Amino acid sequence: MYSLALGATLAASPQTSLSLGLQQNFIDHTKLFGNSIPGTDAISSIFTLGASSILVGRLFLSTIAGIGLTKSAPDYFVSVAILLRFDVPFRQMFRSN
Repeated sequence: MYSLALGATLAASPQTSLSLGLQQNFIDHTKLFGNSIPGTDAISSIFTLGASSILVGRLFLSTIAGIGLTKSAPDYFVSVAILLRFDVPFRQMFRSN
């Protein structure tokens, strides 16, 4: 499988960003015992839109929605994630003086 992804992100505010992208996957033939299986190659394209924002101090909300553009791609998908940021244990070692 080979993939190509193009995207752009816009900082809508210091806490929020918006993104859009296009992902294309090229899937090769599947082989079983050295023989190619017919109908196993495909091209899958997905258009995505997303938004991310800092909720409070260490909490980050990320949402992504995608629409399939080809027959072999999923019709649509929605992803929601809440991320928690941790401090680096040895933060002083990484600070410049």
